Amino acid sequence: MQMDLMRRLQIWTLAILLALLPGLAARPAQAAPLVQGYTYEECSRADAAAVQAEMEAIALGLLTTASSGLDIDALVARHWNELGAGAALDRAVDDAVLHIQQQTGYWDRFVSGWSATQAEALAHQVATEAFTSPAFQGKIEELSAALAASLVAEMDAHAARSASSALLCLQSYVGERYSTTLYAAFAQRIDQDVTPALALDETGAPLAVSPVDLHLKALGGVGVIVATQITRKIAASLTQKIAGRLAGKVAGRVLGRLGSSVIPYIGWAVGAGLIVWDLVEGSQGALPQIRSALQAEEVKQEVRSEIAAAVREGLQGEIQGLAATLAAALVGEWQGFCAEQGELCALAAENPLFRAYLATTPVDHLARLGRQVAVFEHDLEPEQLDASLADGTFGALMALPEAALALLAATRSPQTTVAWGNLAGDHLDFVVSRDLYTVTTPQQLSSTAFWWLVAVEDNDIIHNLFTLEPAILDALTRVSAADFHAVAATLPAEDLVWLAQYLAGQSQAEAQATVAQLMQGSATIAALQTPPAPQPSAALAEGAAVESAPQPSDAVDVAAPAGPPSPGYPDGVLAAAAMLLLFLLGWRVVVSLRGDSYGNSG
Repeated sequence: MQMDLMRRLQIWTLAILLALLPGLAARPAQAAPLVQGYTYEECSRADAAAVQAEMEAIALGLLTTASSGLDIDALVARHWNELGAGAALDRAVDDAVLHIQQQTGYWDRFVSGWSATQAEALAHQVATEAFTSPAFQGKIEELSAALAASLVAEMDAHAARSASSALLCLQSYVGERYSTTLYAAFAQRIDQDVTPALALDETGAPLAVSPVDLHLKALGGVGVIVATQITRKIAASLTQKIAGRLAGKVAGRVLGRLGSSVIPYIGWAVGAGLIVWDLVEGSQGALPQIRSALQAEEVKQEVRSEIAAAVREGLQGEIQGLAATLAAALVGEWQGFCAEQGELCALAAENPLFRAYLATTPVDHLARLGRQVAVFEHDLEPEQLDASLADGTFGALMALPEAALALLAATRSPQTTVAWGNLAGDHLDFVVSRDLYTVTTPQQLSSTAFWWLVAVEDNDIIHNLFTLEPAILDALTRVSAADFHAVAATLPAEDLVWLAQYLAGQSQAEAQATVAQLMQGSATIAALQTPPAPQPSAALAEGAAVESAPQPSDAVDVAAPAGPPSPGYPDGVLAAAAMLLLFLLGWRVVVSLRGDSYGNSG
């Protein structure tokens, strides 16, 4: 049971301290109480080991000062009476006297009534049996638990003050060395881990803690939660510890001091009793006097004094252990947090540029920040981190989707990654999943072409299109991406490239019509690739029609004499020549007739 109590104590103490989390405090070596207005500058300048020592000193100083002002004697007396410890001692003495009377021979009892030495030995037996009886031990354990609870209740504000002071010290240390953002994340994690364990009281109401020097405004957040609940957990741990140890200490101390305090009083009582004893009472020897002596108020006061002394000793030991545990637990938790954060803590401690950026980063962005830092640390050159922090590229990367980290690791260029992010926006994962960064650059790809490719979707089609000039790709965007995908999905790569070039040379209406015909099956790539047969001109077609028409015959069918074949002039030329000849002949006739008329008139 003792080990179980110790284990529970350790768990609760750690939970308490973890809940407080922030503070290793720089305190004077003498552990004097903190003065009003203490700025904790020492904490911000100290290293981790010094901060832990200072935090322990803060907690110990405050708790020691608080405990020294407690009226432990009054607490012991009050609980002694409330729990009926005096009556329990009387019953234990009666039972011990009866048992020893039955176990001791008549002569030994008789001699004890006349011999102080024999009476003292008998008194030791009675006292030992009474103080170690299960009934009295149970009462002492009950008294111990009540005392422990009262002690912590008396020290609630002091315990909360020491915890909050330690938190402020850690907050100052972490904020200066790492950034306030990391401290906030640290406190948030502790809040999440510990708050479920920090149960409210049985009524479900939050605990009320004296607000003296709790630094609530300075702590904020988890500090307030912890400061208002830590007292209960300290009370639980101290109660378990003190109650588990006090009973044994009280019995041991009282029995150990019998020879110097209780027994001398019994010896005096025995000596006085010899005067009035008679032989009849002598059969019980000194047992009646021993009973009366052990049940006297003086002995009970002596027992209460020993209990109070044991409480003071135990409380001081627990306070020292609590202060040390608080400091060690907080430092250990911070170190564990830093280990979980990977490069963040180390980088914040050594890189002022990063520390400045970290100070402006929201706590809920820390996980992403850690992943981005890991890419810079593992895949890029050290100087690239400083450069990107200085020119704002690092912050621009933080604003991009998660896919930016994979792109950054692949391209090893913060600037290229940001350029892709500016082009793709929320579809940056499309750039990564389709490996676009391996075949083109964001400068070569227009925004219109990018979103057209997003609509096309098919990775094989997309990569085949990247063999084309950017201008041809831009021209393709005039065609519906869905229609083009429907056609292109059935084509081999060489036909796809040919079609893209063919469509780029057409107007938008022609290109859309071509794609529609290909989708409907009324056109094929092979047909588009076959040149059309040459067609005759209109004049040639008309002449052929005249030549093939039937000609009128003379009244007498006379076979034309055979002659040389006519030259192969075009029919149109021959017709024109004939008309010209007829015109000249006609003109000749007219001129001739006019000449004849002029002659006759002369």
